[in-house]
Amino acid sequence: MCGCTAVPPDDRSDAAVAELNRALGIPCVYSSEEQRVKMLPLDMDAAAGDRPEDFGALPGFRVRVIPVLGTMPAIFGQALAAYVLNTLAGNPLGMNPLEAELPTLAHITKLHTTFAQYERGTYGAHKTLLSIEDAMFLVTEAYHCRSPVSHERLGMRGVRMQLSRWRTDLESMPTNVVPVRVDHAEDLLRIGNAAVAEAAEAFEAAHAGKELSLDEERRIRHELIEVAHNRMVVEHFGVDGVEFLRSRQAWLRSRGYR
Repeated sequence: MCGCTAVPPDDRSDAAVAELNRALGIPCVYSSEEQRVKMLPLDMDAAAGDRPEDFGALPGFRVRVIPVLGTMPAIFGQALAAYVLNTLAGNPLGMNPLEAELPTLAHITKLHTTFAQYERGTYGAHKTLLSIEDAMFLVTEAYHCRSPVSHERLGMRGVRMQLSRWRTDLESMPTNVVPVRVDHAEDLLRIGNAAVAEAAEAFEAAHAGKELSLDEERRIRHELIEVAHNRMVVEHFGVDGVEFLRSRQAWLRSRGYR
C-alpha cells in the first residue's frame, strides 16, 4: 500500500536520495516509500532479443512498474490533478520535499579531515580547534546541512561543500567555521574578511552593551553573512548579481527553505 502523504509533487532538484530523480529537473509525482522487495530477475530464456538494458531508459536503470492495486493510481492521479489545477488557477501548490536525511558520521568525518588538510595548506595550522563533534553540530544543528551563503544543501547534485573559516584573522574555533561551497571558501579567503569586519563594526556600534536572545543573535548572524556575501557577488558579477541573489533566496524561501 502507498500512503497519500508519501507521494508529494516536487522537481527533485533538492532530493536527498535517488540520483536519477535529481537528474530529471522537471516536476513529477513520486513515491517516497522505500521498496520492501527486490525486483524479480529477468528470464534470460524469454523471447529472443530480450535484454535487461532493453527495459530501461538509462544504462543500469530498470523501470519499476507500479502494480495497479486498489487506490494507488487514484492517489497519484489526485496529486497530479491538484498540482495542475492549482497552477492553472494561478495559485501553485508549494512543493515541500521530505526532510533530508542527516549526514552520516563517515560523511562528517570526511568533511572534518578535508578541513584539517585545508587548514594546514592554507594557514599552516597543524591542529584545528574544531573537533568532529563540533563539525557534526555545526553542519546538522547550527546550519541544518545548508550553506549560510548560498542556502544550498549538503549532498545536492553538483554542489561541493567544505568547512571554512568565516574570518581569516580568527582561529578555526567552532564559532568561526561555516559549511560553504568550495568556491565560496575561496571567496572568503580572498575578500570575505573585509566584508565581515565592516558589517561587524556596524553591528557593534548599534548594539553596544545590549543583551541579545539566541534568536536575535542568529538573525543578526545571518544578516552579517548576507552583507558579506552581497559584497562577494558585487565583486564577481556587479550590482545585478545581488538582485539575482535576492530573487533566488526569495524563491527558496517560498518553497519552505530557510
